[in-house]
Amino acid sequence: MVPFFDPHALEICVEPDLRRRFLDSVHESARRGDFLFAFTMWITMGRVASA
Repeated sequence: MVPFFDPHALEICVEPDLRRRFLDSVHESARRGDFLFAFTMWITMGRVASA
């Protein structure tokens, strides 16, 4: 899951201590084998009705 995050974006948007704690918890959870990553995406489409 970590490769999904752009390291540069994390450096800009997340303070260093929080970033380190988050990534440490992801790695620790993966090591234990109880890590779950869910990626939800919604796509909506529409069109303007003809006059």
